[in-house]
Amino acid sequence: MSFRSAILRTVSFVSTCHSPARNFTSKRANRRKNWQHRVSRRIANRASTVIVEKLNTAGMTKSARGTLANPGTKVKAKSGLNREILNTGWHGMKEKLA
Repeated sequence: MSFRSAILRTVSFVSTCHSPARNFTSKRANRRKNWQHRVSRRIANRASTVIVEKLNTAGMTKSARGTLANPGTKVKAKSGLNREILNTGWHGMKEKLA
C-alpha cells in the first residue's frame, strides 16, 4: 500500500466515522435510550402490571404536506409534532417494559 492510499483511507475513515453530525445523532439516541431505561425502570418498580396502548405511530407521523391540488394546512406545526413523537421513542419504551 502506498503512502497516498494510506492517507486517503485514513481521511475517509475519519470523515465517515467521526463526523459531527453522526456524533450529535448518536448522542441524541443514547440520551433517548437512557431516558427510556430510567422511566421504564421507574414504571416497573411502581406497578405490577403495565398495559401499553397499541399506537399507530406511522399513521400519526404521516406528512401533512398534501398535494399540489389539495395542499395541507398547518404543515409546520404537524412537522414539529411528528418530530416530538419520533424523538420520544415509544417503540423502544414498549420494548424495555416487556
